[in-house]
Amino acid sequence: PDTVNVQMEKNTLVLAGEAPHAWLMRVRRDATSVPGIGAIDKHNLIDLDQRAFQQSKSVIESAFVYFLPNKDNFATEGFTALSRLPEEMHRCLTAASRLGLDVQVEVRGYADSVGSGQKNVDLSQRRANAVRDFLVSCGFEPSLFKAMGLGAPQVTGVPGAEQSDRRVELKVVPRS
Repeated sequence: PDTVNVQMEKNTLVLAGEAPHAWLMRVRRDATSVPGIGAIDKHNLIDLDQRAFQQSKSVIESAFVYFLPNKDNFATEGFTALSRLPEEMHRCLTAASRLGLDVQVEVRGYADSVGSGQKNVDLSQRRANAVRDFLVSCGFEPSLFKAMGLGAPQVTGVPGAEQSDRRVELKVVPRS
């Protein structure tokens, strides 16, 4: 690709710049079969698909979907965050596929510490299900998601933490 600088230093093919993962894999597989190339130095080469995957994963995992108190209805800012996720998830899944990664998304629901433990677990599960159902309605396969109700987080002692505890967060993980 035009984005890669190639030099020969002794018997080493030195690559710098950025390239798609498939191109990098072909170079790794085939370069040393070329006479005169004994090694490949790719320390200064960026895998574009790896970078895209990490960036999208970071955006997905930093998005919190907030909920109304004692309900599984999205708060306005929660729905806003959720509506931005499908496009980012498509980017993440495309990059993961190019990298040969099989991932799933853990949808982790939480409730604030108000109420009983079992009530909070049930509410947090309903919240996780609501986010999963929204994303499935956007065209994603249900098997991509693992909805988990985790109840109330450990007490943090932070004033106003109840609002931030009424949330769902997402985690992109290898499929088990």
